[in-house]
Amino acid sequence: MSYSYRGGAEGWGKKNQNVTPLDPEAEGGVSAENSTRSNGRTTAATSSWKDKIFGIAVLRWVNAAAYVTNAIITYGVGMYGGSFGLSTNSEVSAYYQTLVTPVAWSFAVVWSIIFAAQAAWVLRQFCIKPSRSDGGAAGSNSEEAEDDKSKSATAEKAVKAVGYRYLTAVICQGSWTICFGKEYIIASFVLMMCIWINLLTIVRNLDTLSYDLQASVPSRMKDYVLDVLPFAVHFGWISAAFVVNANVLMESQEVESNGMYGAAIGSLVFIMILAFVLICRSGYLTAPLVLVFALLGIYAELANPQADIVAAFEAEQIDTIRLAAVGTAVVVLLVIIVQATRQYRVYKREQKEEAVHLAKVARGAPVYFRAPY
Repeated sequence: MSYSYRGGAEGWGKKNQNVTPLDPEAEGGVSAENSTRSNGRTTAATSSWKDKIFGIAVLRWVNAAAYVTNAIITYGVGMYGGSFGLSTNSEVSAYYQTLVTPVAWSFAVVWSIIFAAQAAWVLRQFCIKPSRSDGGAAGSNSEEAEDDKSKSATAEKAVKAVGYRYLTAVICQGSWTICFGKEYIIASFVLMMCIWINLLTIVRNLDTLSYDLQASVPSRMKDYVLDVLPFAVHFGWISAAFVVNANVLMESQEVESNGMYGAAIGSLVFIMILAFVLICRSGYLTAPLVLVFALLGIYAELANPQADIVAAFEAEQIDTIRLAAVGTAVVVLLVIIVQATRQYRVYKREQKEEAVHLAKVARGAPVYFRAPY
């Protein structure tokens, strides 16, 4: 008895052996052969359309255009907003100063990393050979061609996992820059939430990808740096920026200093809980590490606070937030180290088990089915 894949939720099932074919002579009837061919053509046409729209051949250009647009708006409007009738990000942040605003240089450091990593991610896409379903040319059957195809497979899957989410994140981020420069703080808060959701979705989609356990550590690190790091760092920083934006919103609504002090404490608690969830529940390490950097940025800023902060809050309150920020950073960093150690041990164990499994397969020994990693 043969088996075939039916698709959808049905999964793998047996072929129906007792199907009575339709009578091609009957009125309105269609032969089973013609019906199959028609359905095949429809499915192939639909699949081809989706492959072209969501394939690497299209996505690489969409992502490149989104990156250039993001760079122009973020650095152009964000740094030289006066030329466009807008306030710069630094000017708005200085006007709505909060207890959880990181030091100015921390923004420059993180955004430099984000843009550099995403530039490498975009450029790498133009080095990927599209599969035939995406419009690529048919390759030879040589070992070299198969090796090139294997090397491009992981990167292509990573780009497809991101899909059009990077474009939507860039649209939201550009809109946020303009709204923030116009001091539309409520709108900027909503847009910041949209950016965060898009980046969270990207990171979670990338987390579903599988990698070869037998690949060397440098090879795995290269894939991580090029495929995941650009969005893990971006997500971590936007998580911190989301908290700052919430405090800026409260400041714009002229909440009194005691309320802002309570909001600062709540913000640190939120950051710590978010970091623990990302580390312990999802196993993420890069984004929590960026949160640690943001906390250290808060600590550095409050070491020499702005005049508005000194005037609005008591020295004891400023010192409390400052010490709480560095304390939270230390705790989160320790948890990151523990989780990283645990993940490395699990990786080495699974790598050893996979090596044993492959050795059994190589010598023809009977093995149980293993789900792909």
